[in-house]
Amino acid sequence: MTEIKLDIQPNVLLRDYTTMKVGGKADELVVAHSTVELVQAISYALEHKLPYFILGGGSNVIISDRGFRGLVIKNEAREVLIDEQHSIVQADSGVPSGKVASMAASAGLSGAEYLFGIPGSIGGAVYGNAGLRGHETKDIVKDVVMMLVKDDGKPVIVKKSREWFEYQYRDSLLKQMSRNGDNNQRPVILTVRLQLYPARQEVIMERTREFLGHRRGGTIAGTDQQHAWQPTGLRCAGCIFRNPDPTDPERAAGKLLDMAGVKRMTVGGAAVAKEHANYIYNKNNATAQDLFTLIQQARAKVKAQADVDLALEVELVGEFDE
Repeated sequence: MTEIKLDIQPNVLLRDYTTMKVGGKADELVVAHSTVELVQAISYALEHKLPYFILGGGSNVIISDRGFRGLVIKNEAREVLIDEQHSIVQADSGVPSGKVASMAASAGLSGAEYLFGIPGSIGGAVYGNAGLRGHETKDIVKDVVMMLVKDDGKPVIVKKSREWFEYQYRDSLLKQMSRNGDNNQRPVILTVRLQLYPARQEVIMERTREFLGHRRGGTIAGTDQQHAWQPTGLRCAGCIFRNPDPTDPERAAGKLLDMAGVKRMTVGGAAVAKEHANYIYNKNNATAQDLFTLIQQARAKVKAQADVDLALEVELVGEFDE
């Protein structure tokens, strides 16, 4: 294979690429501005036997203070195509989720409005089955083009239908493969196709306001119930833990954490958001280890108080001290 002409930068500090604003240096970093460059960057890593990690919007991830030993690929592939006749949106995996929702709304297509309330990229939403108020990405995924690495180390580009992902609450087969595999064979989403449906603009706008309201607080439309407040403007990665039972509000991770008294907790520069216990953030020059330690302490409190083992929703990258 000939040497690929990519702008590969050595020893890049990763904290500036994440919403938590923590993280050490990557041995190498490359920005992929298209799916072609994304494929080239992965091929470069495979050729040089480098572990690799795809970094999208930088949310839902905490990168170790020790950084990443290998190649970090910053995914900036952001082409979006609209097939209005078939109500399909095709987006590169690096497109911000909010942009997908916005372009779909402009085209009179509904079903993606919940993405306005979710940070990060559409690739990350498909990977982790991101959702909001009962809506999940699995409900709108039609198919996905991605690169897989075969057992012999050779890359192959494949298209997989929604069923292949075996979606569960905030989880997928693809996420499990990454979690259980190694950093030399991580599957990578290239493009996604979302199956939406036509709707009147006023209906789409009302749904958009409802989902944005969930993040900002306020009253749920048509009820006297209040939205759960979600922090904005904080250096955080989104919800830290998955809900143990997504159908039971009484067992929501935030409520269990609140009952365990974690809102008063801090470690170094890391703190729990006072408005929502499932948000741990970088309050004052926290290290990744501060955040990790606070996460472990909060989890232990819930285990002691409610005998529930909370599973992480956020992804940890690199090495942390237990």
